[in-house]
Parts: sequence; C-alpha cells; structure tokens
Amino acid sequence: MHKAPLVESKQIEHVVNERVILEAADHPFLVSLKGAYQDKNALYLLQVRAAAVAGVMAAVAGVMAAVAGVMAAVAGVMAAVAGVIAAVAVVVPALAGW
Repeated sequence: MHKAPLVESKQIEHVVNERVILEAADHPFLVSLKGAYQDKNALYLLQVRAAAVAGVMAAVAGVMAAVAGVMAAVAGVMAAVAGVIAAVAVVVPALAGW
C-alpha cells in the first residue's frame, strides 16, 4: 500500500486496525499475517493463506465427485422408471380391449 494516499485520505488508523485484526485472527479459513514491513513509500502486509484451505478445497472436490456419482445413479433409476412407464403404456391399452 502506498503511504501517500493513505495519509491524504486519513486511512492510517484503518490500516493499523487491519494489521491488529489480522495478527489476532487465527482460523483455518482466514489468511494469517506473517509480517508487516515498510519502506519510505509503502507499507507491506505479508499474508499467507492457511494450508487448511487447500485441504477444505480437496474435501469439497471429493464431495462434489460423490454428488456426481449419486446424480448418475438417480439418472439410471429415472431411465428404469421411464422404461416401466413405457411398458405400462403398451400393456394398459391392450388390457382395455380385453
């Protein structure tokens, strides 16, 4: 973040609050602050995404694959039901004349 616009827009307190919050945050779904640095012109907040997020994403991908399998099974059942309905449509008119 460039310092000049922060000073001009009086956002210094907000940046300090952001740093404090990120330092205190400890949750696998949040980024964590690993360091804060500055030079003459800019501020740097080094944030790292928690490794757990990658694990959660892999778990979601697994669930999505399982859902796809269930959907394929449901499609198979629906095809079977459609076959039964087609068979009944043939048999019922034949029975009507019986």
